Amino acid sequence: MGAASFNYWILLTTALISLTALQAVPDKLEITNKKEDLVVTAHATPLEIATCTVKNVYPTQQIIWYKNGLQLETVTERNDDMYMAPHTLREPSGLFTVSSTLFMKIFRKDNDSTFHCSVIYETPERKILILNSTMVHRNIHYYTEEVTFELMQPKVIKEGDKVTMKCTADGHPVPEFQLSKLQHGEEKEIPFSSNGIYVFKSIRRKDSGTYRCEALDFDSPDEINLKRDLVITVNYLDSVIVHPSGTVTVSLGETKEVTCTATGSQEPKIMWLKNGKPVSDTQILSLKEVDYNSQGTYTCEASIPSVPGLVKTNNTVITVTGKPAMEDLKSEYDIEHNKATLTCSAVGNPLPVITWSIPKLKPMDSQSENRVTSTLLIEITKELSESTVQCTAKNEVGSSMKTIQLIKLPEKEMTAGTGDADHQTGTGSSVAVIAVVVSVVLLLVIVGLLYFLHKSKKLPCGRQEKSSLTTAEGKTEDIVVEMKNDRPNEEAGLLGAKSGKQ
Repeated sequence: MGAASFNYWILLTTALISLTALQAVPDKLEITNKKEDLVVTAHATPLEIATCTVKNVYPTQQIIWYKNGLQLETVTERNDDMYMAPHTLREPSGLFTVSSTLFMKIFRKDNDSTFHCSVIYETPERKILILNSTMVHRNIHYYTEEVTFELMQPKVIKEGDKVTMKCTADGHPVPEFQLSKLQHGEEKEIPFSSNGIYVFKSIRRKDSGTYRCEALDFDSPDEINLKRDLVITVNYLDSVIVHPSGTVTVSLGETKEVTCTATGSQEPKIMWLKNGKPVSDTQILSLKEVDYNSQGTYTCEASIPSVPGLVKTNNTVITVTGKPAMEDLKSEYDIEHNKATLTCSAVGNPLPVITWSIPKLKPMDSQSENRVTSTLLIEITKELSESTVQCTAKNEVGSSMKTIQLIKLPEKEMTAGTGDADHQTGTGSSVAVIAVVVSVVLLLVIVGLLYFLHKSKKLPCGRQEKSSLTTAEGKTEDIVVEMKNDRPNEEAGLLGAKSGKQ
């Protein structure tokens, strides 16, 4: 083979290689970065972020960088903020390997930033395509600039509360902390969790004081203060003392004083309550001329108004003894049936017994605490109308009486006295009428018999007999019948007729 032939084959090979290179497009874009964290210092300089590489391409390609999805300006000249370091290598095949390394000044705000790269190329078919790399994230290590030490609960604390103190720092990673309590100018270290949280499960008054938290970040400049103090004040109330305490017995009409004493981290407010209602806002509860309404449970409530929920109480029970006191209750009347329901109620200690001035009737009694109520159902007769009934309440101390004035009922409504007389009169009149009727019937029978005998001539007709008969008949005129006003004329007419016949 001659020299001309050899040169021909060299030119042919070069042409084939050039043709192949023209068809070499990127099929993969790799991005790599170092594993260590990026450290932010007080005098920061650009740090290596990542390197992008594309292999076996022709012609060479330009690599473009992005931060958080935004394209970065391509800067290849080294400076103090950001630049790219490109590198191109021609392979023996005639193709190229292209790489680019991104250098950037990093701040603490970049801890969540992402980076990627891309290349733009043309296909043999004259299409423009973009090839993107995967995303990378770099952990950033930056020093603490700010420390906070605070309470997780409201700042107003009372004894027994659960209290949480929390110490935080803005460094990354979060540094460890040291907790101490300042006592007499010295720091007394307290065991502390690495997450900067300390909990008082049930805080006591002895836990009041100044606490100090320090962030142990040795990368922070000396001029940054990594210590923070927190003052805790625990509010408290001592037990409430009531004197006299327990159950206190007071005689009816006496005056009694009860004292309430309380101390705390602040001056307590005193309030006396009875049945949940305020009765006094002074330390001394004065009960003057007590009556049975004064009885009951009195509660002394001590509180610190500026500390919600800080309240303590103590009780005393007042019992009043004395003779019964009558209560004013109205009686009820049933006019239609001449009935009355009389009610007597009395309060006393010891519990009284109620009796009535009408002993034969049995009342209905009920009682509750120191009160007894007696109810009496009576029929109002003429004798009781406008009269009075007495009820008496009595216990071991004394007695009290109440007089109930009965109302006057209409005459026709009364069932006693007058009503019985009218009934008896009506009965007597009926008996008299019956007697008169019987007498008249007997008289008519006798007259009829005599007339019959005379007609039948069985009677003697001599003068002597006639005289006897006339005398006997004349004696009929001597019959006297006491008549009532209802039928006197009728009976007189009958007697007159018989005399005329004779």
